Amino acid sequence: MKLTAESILKEHPILAEKKLYLAISGGVDSSVLLNLLLQLDLKPHLLHVNFKLRGAEANADEEFVKGLAKENNLQFSTKSFDAYAASEEFRLTIQETARKLRYDWFEEIVEQNSIILTAHHLNDSFETFFINLLRGTGLKGLTGIPESRGNIYRPLLHVSKLAICNYAEEKNVKWREDSSNSIDKYLRNKVRHDIIPRLEELGNGIYEKMDATFTELREADELIKSMADKWLAENVLEQRVKLNIVHSTNDYLLRMAFRKMGIKRSNFSAFKDFLSSRSGSIFQTKTHLFAKTHEALSFKEEEGIEVFSETIENIPCTIEVHNQTMAFKYSDKVEIDLNIQQLDRNTLELPLTLRSPKEGDRITPLGMKGSKLISRIFIDHKLSAFEKEDQLVLADATDSPIAILGLCISEKHKIQKKTNSVLEIKISKL
Repeated sequence: MKLTAESILKEHPILAEKKLYLAISGGVDSSVLLNLLLQLDLKPHLLHVNFKLRGAEANADEEFVKGLAKENNLQFSTKSFDAYAASEEFRLTIQETARKLRYDWFEEIVEQNSIILTAHHLNDSFETFFINLLRGTGLKGLTGIPESRGNIYRPLLHVSKLAICNYAEEKNVKWREDSSNSIDKYLRNKVRHDIIPRLEELGNGIYEKMDATFTELREADELIKSMADKWLAENVLEQRVKLNIVHSTNDYLLRMAFRKMGIKRSNFSAFKDFLSSRSGSIFQTKTHLFAKTHEALSFKEEEGIEVFSETIENIPCTIEVHNQTMAFKYSDKVEIDLNIQQLDRNTLELPLTLRSPKEGDRITPLGMKGSKLISRIFIDHKLSAFEKEDQLVLADATDSPIAILGLCISEKHKIQKKTNSVLEIKISKL
């Protein structure tokens, strides 16, 4: 298909509906995209970044783009960075650093409800495919460059480099050559100069065929992700899923299901080992914590462990913590309710403390003669690591535990026949 301004607008009608910013280097690709926009009477705001990587040549590129803006009466913004210094600071490659600096600046300068255009084309997508393949990648890495991402659009993504160059020659488009494109120290240039030309020799229409393949791969990737999201919705309740379901799920589907929790190709093998480890084990990603019991897998965002403590000097009172409400009051009625714990009021003395468990905490559970470590009680109740974090104890004036909320009370403070008043603790979820 011949490259024309009309074909670009037909494929991307949003170009005529939004304020446009064009990322322009001065090379043939972005210069052609500018020409196409001008053919459509669209006036983009030009954005140019000078990374100070090519000395006088880079400065000349900046002046060239500035001249294009003046010639066509366009808004023009430019930004200079020391890419080498930033690369050391970010501990990224030059290419990764340039990308980060570029897009961070775009985000700062671009107005809301507008779009940024870049001149990535089909050859770029082809190169990205092979770069990711050589480095090792999952399905998404084989889908090429996305046509859009947020407010960034790539109108030339289905257009070959040859079609762009032919357009530039036909329309006498002015542009500048980037000398670094011929240097093979970058992997992309090695792919461009060594691998792709050999593939071009093997058959005609290779770019069009790969374009169709990219489309199918993207559709497959989206389908699997939607299946994974459906799996989460159907099997996860309150950030908890039964372990037998996890073990019976396809590995790739499982990885996609937990992709937003930091599970990815590089750590999935370790995650699988964790799923087969002993009860009480924890697995940590950059964003989430996973914990397993004999029966279930739990997960939550990594926020650090919250140590809670609140003194109770007056009753009645209500305390909200860990998405629960604890209501304390005195009563002369003994009730049997799973959501209510009662202690003999006559054995208690204020102040009391509602707090997180401490290492070495012990309690004599109802019906027992000797004390028991609270950590052991948690194990007996098969609490996950997260449930242990959220568990609270009620301690007396000497800081000795007299109840584990929702689990047990101390034998020393149990209800007896002579009890005529009780401390009632009612637990409700928020």
